[in-house]
Amino acid sequence: MPRCSPCELADVDCVVTGPSGSGNYNRQYVASLQAKVCALEKRENELKALVRREKLRLRRTSSDIVTEREAFAVTRKAKDSPSTATSNVSISEHGMHGMG
Repeated sequence: MPRCSPCELADVDCVVTGPSGSGNYNRQYVASLQAKVCALEKRENELKALVRREKLRLRRTSSDIVTEREAFAVTRKAKDSPSTATSNVSISEHGMHGMG
């Protein structure tokens, strides 16, 4: 890693002083940390996009399930209605046979 002008003139390692003078860090080390932060931020954005896509897929799946349940309920109701009418006729016929 190239050194800054003052460090070059003094022929010393170029270091970065931490916050509040907490320590000196080699510029190459700081640059590697910055690269890692960039890579992690990129990965975070990729994962966030993946989560958004998955939530959207789950919402679509949930609405499909609701639609299927509603269709099943309508179909079941339609099937139940004629059998109820048939049952009523059968009861009436049995009543008439019992009276006759």
